[in-house]
Amino acid sequence: MGEPQREPRGTFRRRTARQPETTQGADGNYVGGDLRQEFTINVGTAADAKKVLGTSRTPSRRTVLLGGATLAATAGALVAVRLTGTDGKKAQGPRPLSDLFAFNNRDFPPFDKAGFTKQIDAVMQTPDKKDRYWLFSGKNFTLIQVTRKERNLAEVVQNPGPLTDWSSLQAVEGESSPPFKKIDAVMQWPDDRNKYWIFSGSRFLRINVANNWPHMDTRIPKKDSKPSPLSGWSSLDNTSPSFKKIDAVTRTPDDDNEYWVFSGSHYLRLKVNDGHHDDIVVQKPKPLSEWGGLGHYPSFAAGIDAVMQMPDIPKEYVVFSGQQYLRTSWTGSEWLVK
Repeated sequence: MGEPQREPRGTFRRRTARQPETTQGADGNYVGGDLRQEFTINVGTAADAKKVLGTSRTPSRRTVLLGGATLAATAGALVAVRLTGTDGKKAQGPRPLSDLFAFNNRDFPPFDKAGFTKQIDAVMQTPDKKDRYWLFSGKNFTLIQVTRKERNLAEVVQNPGPLTDWSSLQAVEGESSPPFKKIDAVMQWPDDRNKYWIFSGSRFLRINVANNWPHMDTRIPKKDSKPSPLSGWSSLDNTSPSFKKIDAVTRTPDDDNEYWVFSGSHYLRLKVNDGHHDDIVVQKPKPLSEWGGLGHYPSFAAGIDAVMQMPDIPKEYVVFSGQQYLRTSWTGSEWLVK
């Protein structure tokens, strides 16, 4: 038998991706789903590879990520490039939480052990720096800073620590244990960036957080104030279906006094007035599948854990559900999942 015929340089071979090659989340949702395709490109030498990929960088033995293309090359040798995406575009949809953080923190043992690659329960923007956020997972929290890098969304600023490191969340006189074992959602006051509502189960707490490290915090109106029942929010108590537990809260992109509030498989739009903070529902509960383009992803449409509004792009959001997250943006007329 003769040698197998080698494909000419610069030729493209396209095939539909095999199921095992997609990334599968814990809920069975495939990252990229049926949008994913593979392209194998034989481009010859490293010099040829630079031309095909449109880059001036010289490929090396190190695997380099360029856009969605993984290039493994040795100068002067045959180069094979595998590209994943939709018709040459970057794959869209859910990604694993491990992709959220900077590459050098991905395998950080304390970070993984604290649960942040398994689920993020709540997101809280710091009062003094809009690109920094506290993330909560179970009994732990950490501090991240949003980056502008292509491959990751955030870098870890503070190592994970227990919720009890927050003064406002420690047990006070009259409490046998800390008031909250975990945080479900956080809502920043519309008229004061240093003040927040903290939700857990069927209760909420008001806290004040000081600017600058170490961000001292205390309960409002006084340090021994007790959590209040969620039924104290009359606007939420009278909804149908009722919002007896808050899963996530985020500001809307067009009004700092209005928020999207998420509970189970539904969401509503809430307006909180300055001063007395009386609130009204300005948009009744709707199915979660109608928000953020989540209708294309069943696990997200069934319920989400947290939402993070991007600091400099108010119309763009990061949505967390189980071990996955996705990025979505509002164009003014429709949602586009990135």
